[in-house]
Amino acid sequence: MIDHKNRSFYRRHWRDRVFRRVAVGCVGFAVLALLTLLTSIISQGWGAFVSYSVEIQAQDIPPNLPSSDRAAVVAIITSFLQTPVASKQDVIRLFSADAGSQLVAWLKQPQGPLRLTLSDDADMVLKHSYQDSPLKAEQRKILNDLKTLGVVRRNVHFTFFTAGDSREPELVGIYSALMGSLLTLATAFVMAFPIGVMTAIYLTEYAKPSAWRTWVEININNLAAVPSIVFGLLGLSLFIQFLGWPRSTPLVGGAVLALIILPTLVIATTAALKSVPTSIRMAALAMGASKTQMVFHHVVPYSIPGIMTGSILSMAHILGETAPLLLIGMVAFIVDVPGGITEAATTLPVQIFLWSESPERAFAEKTAGAILVLLVFLLIMNALAIILRHRHQKTWS
Repeated sequence: MIDHKNRSFYRRHWRDRVFRRVAVGCVGFAVLALLTLLTSIISQGWGAFVSYSVEIQAQDIPPNLPSSDRAAVVAIITSFLQTPVASKQDVIRLFSADAGSQLVAWLKQPQGPLRLTLSDDADMVLKHSYQDSPLKAEQRKILNDLKTLGVVRRNVHFTFFTAGDSREPELVGIYSALMGSLLTLATAFVMAFPIGVMTAIYLTEYAKPSAWRTWVEININNLAAVPSIVFGLLGLSLFIQFLGWPRSTPLVGGAVLALIILPTLVIATTAALKSVPTSIRMAALAMGASKTQMVFHHVVPYSIPGIMTGSILSMAHILGETAPLLLIGMVAFIVDVPGGITEAATTLPVQIFLWSESPERAFAEKTAGAILVLLVFLLIMNALAIILRHRHQKTWS
């Protein structure tokens, strides 16, 4: 009898140890997968935040430059090289498409050294030492000579944060897409927040238990699980084809994203309202407050941390949405920053999608860099939700 009890005791504790080891292994696998993903993105995307350029001091620029900006760039570079250049086109293709305009702007107002941005092929060779680069042997020799002379500099690539889209990888930026995302998110929040919160308040505090209320709550929960591309089809037919709103604008994009987060906002607000104890409601009514005063003076203020947390997490969710925005035409080539919600715009996830389809290797680097920026915004929004929840959370005894 004693032996049987001991065997049962050890068997139960053996199962406990096995379960703990399996759980630790699952957590370790998840952490390893996350670290692998982040390492892959960072290793590919760090180059988007730095760029190489040729920096020439004002006193080293030869006099009597040619009138053509490209010819002037060639004259400046060849004056530094110790060996003659076989083809001027080899020099021109080492620099970005706006190298001539950079030179013209500097000649009009020379401030500091002249910086000529290298082309994407030359930039990728300097960053990653690719042997299969489209650069010819003569161009590689020119690039190595410039490095030996000490005029090649690595700088922070501020253009990536201040420019819009471009056909040239070395000139692209995320600024227009980032502003388009902010306008779209702001439009979605303004549309969805009041409707979602008021719907949750009515269903929780005012609607009496009935089959109609149960039916509405079930459908709201079902809508929260509908794929986002379905909302994109709804937005295409309702906002663009029926209402005639302009395509590829933050107005339509925000309206579609508002439809996506509306069920989540209702559910999160309902949970926040139900977390307030019934004693708060009873005490307010006992002091002579009306039903509306009880709701908006007591219940809603105590629910604000949960409501704001749900709202921020909902906005973080739609920040990465791409499929519904593709259906409403937010895939335009946008260089300038949109001036309002009715102007053509794109968003950061859509911009990432467009760059990922480009054949140039440098666009893969820009894609990974834009993904890192998107992840930073997601981390900031999630951290803000956690801070709000912990700072304003109340414990009811």
